[in-house]
Amino acid sequence: MVALSGARRSFFLWRWLALVVMLAFALSPLLARADTSPGDPSGLETSRENLLLTGRPFMPVGLGVMGWDISWPQCPTSEVPAGQVAFAIIGVSDGRPYTENDCFLQQFSWAVAHSQSTPQIYMNIAGLPDGWTSPQCTASDLPCQAYYYGKGAAVYAVNSATTYDANAPMWWLDVETANHWSTDQFLNERAVKGAVEYLQATGHTVGIYSTPRVWGLLMGSYSPHLPVWTAGADDLTVAPDRCSATYAFGGGPVIMVQYVSEHLDANYSCVMPSWAGRRARVLPMISNDGGS
Repeated sequence: MVALSGARRSFFLWRWLALVVMLAFALSPLLARADTSPGDPSGLETSRENLLLTGRPFMPVGLGVMGWDISWPQCPTSEVPAGQVAFAIIGVSDGRPYTENDCFLQQFSWAVAHSQSTPQIYMNIAGLPDGWTSPQCTASDLPCQAYYYGKGAAVYAVNSATTYDANAPMWWLDVETANHWSTDQFLNERAVKGAVEYLQATGHTVGIYSTPRVWGLLMGSYSPHLPVWTAGADDLTVAPDRCSATYAFGGGPVIMVQYVSEHLDANYSCVMPSWAGRRARVLPMISNDGGS
């Protein structure tokens, strides 16, 4: 038998440790479950009380755990996976900043009832639109305007979620070309930075959803060093291959890979997140000082 190198021993040790943790997670009798109404077998109960989170881990630990992201494309049918899921990410926006997913309450309720871990939230972000102004900036200071546009979008999204007592420790910013962006990458960077800093200031861990190509096109060399949720895998068979620096961007590690499964967006977990078990504090409603 050929002796294993130190690097290979570390790799196999990591895989075994991940399997042990995943097994412990699956067998633990202490996992709290949110109750659903007896009259609502679908789990889409809209009671605010059902959105209270009760100590479940923030995200499943271990390489290869699979979960789902659900948002406005599944509204109004509220199409969701059947049965229990390992983790779920719910979109609070309706595809654009400063909008609300009309099915957010039902979808987040489903996630609370059916996810084995605390649900996560994602919001859409975009660049500074023409004519948008903030009282915090002079009219000619476009970087300032862009920053407060992004911050205001995050304020709007957090307030939307807080309306339903939907408190999640992990928030993702959806950065994709379907939204409006400036040809000035620095202005785009400032909009993202405004959203990131507001979410961090209000007690959230923040990650970025995008692809290396899209991120480079819109943000250039901007490197916020945040967790990466990378998109573009065709299916589960190729998703693990994207858990590498090749598919990372912005200086952050790849945490999840998105792929399509049965017309829904599925996600492959790449690592054991260092923030597992963290919980969010309850946030008050905050006024939007970003602008108009």
